[in-house]
Amino acid sequence: MFDAAVPLTHHKYLAKDQPAPSASELGTVPLPKVFSTPVRIDLVERVHDLLMKNTRQPVARMHKAGTLSSNKSWHTGRAKARVTRIKASGTTCSGSGARANFCRGGGMFHALTLNKRIGRPVNRKERRHAIRSAIAASANHSLVQARGHIIDKLAYIPCVVSDEVESITKTKEAVEVLRATKTYSDVLKCINSKTMRAGQGKMRGRKYKMKRGPLVVFKTDNGISRAFRNMPGVSLMSVDSPNLLKLAPGGSLGRLIIWTKSAFESLDSSLGGEETFMRPNVANTCLKKVLKSEVVQSAASALVKTHPTFCKSSYHSSTKVNPLRSLAVMNRLNKYNQLICKKYKHVMKEISLEA
Repeated sequence: MFDAAVPLTHHKYLAKDQPAPSASELGTVPLPKVFSTPVRIDLVERVHDLLMKNTRQPVARMHKAGTLSSNKSWHTGRAKARVTRIKASGTTCSGSGARANFCRGGGMFHALTLNKRIGRPVNRKERRHAIRSAIAASANHSLVQARGHIIDKLAYIPCVVSDEVESITKTKEAVEVLRATKTYSDVLKCINSKTMRAGQGKMRGRKYKMKRGPLVVFKTDNGISRAFRNMPGVSLMSVDSPNLLKLAPGGSLGRLIIWTKSAFESLDSSLGGEETFMRPNVANTCLKKVLKSEVVQSAASALVKTHPTFCKSSYHSSTKVNPLRSLAVMNRLNKYNQLICKKYKHVMKEISLEA
């Protein structure tokens, strides 16, 4: 379980001969309730996939592409294919095929249009729970380290700094903040990981690839975005507008997050309050004990006596039998069957004896 309070991290630049302040001198911050949310990897991956589909840009061809030339078919009798040909006598393109998809400058086969449904709606509760699950996973030391972040020298997770960080405006000061919080090595990892992309993406505005570094979450932007915006791998996010694409890039949980004190204290209220949080499911061991208790067993046995169909197997209750092939089912469905059997009891008995 997590601690009830998280110590603050000093962010000021420390000289070589100046000792770092202790956690008791800096103070602590109570841990928000959102960090007790169950970690749902499947839900985060699903919501992340749907959100990424909404970022795609529609691609289509011009609606008249390949059909702008004046063309007409020569029909049969010339030992030529019956494809339409350009009517441009006296030019080099006269008689060239047009309009068909196998012709030079012709139309596209199965042309791309804007009718395709590219974006996907995301359920509100699923998106909210995925965001809370990603925040809860950021406090798990094993998940953060498994994601590739360098946190060997980090004393506490989650990492919380004072509100003075929100007022810095220089990148030099932002570097000192990361060095003081022992997270600058993760930024150096991002700088060294920058490589050229393989494939056509180099021609489409994404020539290089780079790993993700720490995420800085703030409450009020007094210059913090200007200080951190030019640092490789570092992302910024307001606590009032959480983004799952930043909390769990690639659908992978456990991003290293640096919180400011005000953002950390207002985290629960920014996510809608404790009443909107999903409660964790009952453990299987507790459920087995409840079901095997004497009170539940006695109540269930009494209910079975009064209601024979109670706790009936769902397979047998849902199985449908053809009455035309089952005499027992046909007799049960025939409301006059009991009356006939009672009225002609002696006749049916004689018939059974003769048989």
